[in-house]
Amino acid sequence: MKYVKHTTAIFLLITATSTLNARLVIEDFEGYPDTKALQADVFSFGTAAQAGKPSLALGLGENNSNAACFNLTWETGNNANLCLLKLSQNVQNLSGYREITVHIFLEDYSNADTSGEASASTLAKLAIQGKNGTIWQTRTVKSEKLPADSAYKLRFRLSAIDMERVEGAGTFPDTIGNIKNVRLRFENSKRSGFRQDAYIDSITAVQ
Repeated sequence: MKYVKHTTAIFLLITATSTLNARLVIEDFEGYPDTKALQADVFSFGTAAQAGKPSLALGLGENNSNAACFNLTWETGNNANLCLLKLSQNVQNLSGYREITVHIFLEDYSNADTSGEASASTLAKLAIQGKNGTIWQTRTVKSEKLPADSAYKLRFRLSAIDMERVEGAGTFPDTIGNIKNVRLRFENSKRSGFRQDAYIDSITAVQ
């Protein structure tokens, strides 16, 4: 009987450890005291990222946690990219993970000189740059279509089937196993005259 109890305890310990390792938080924006600290680690670029780096949004993330507010200025372009420059050591190799999830709330702001009519959905993609400079990005057919003015969980599969190489010559396994930075790319070619605020939180790798 004692042997059975001991075996059960070991089984429960292994199960608990597996559950803990099944999810890896890449960024939840809880460690930043203010916007200045956040902007030191997060870069932005793209024709619709003219408003600059994201700001820290206190209490506006998942379950009232913090989020990064990224302004998408479609009146000046059709793409905006948020880039996480500072990754912890355990995030630089995601070979054992099948997808990355992101909590997002997308808020619409129409300008006074527009009719305010609905337009095409904003697309979201995941991009990963390896330390060798190669970039793999979510294929357009696999991108997420974001509903406006609602909370949503993005899901990006980590595979060479769901992603495509857009820069460099490195293989997918080499890139995912030696990560330099992680990016979120937003696209919308039919939202001229609109601005959207993307509240981003809980960027998590899932086994």
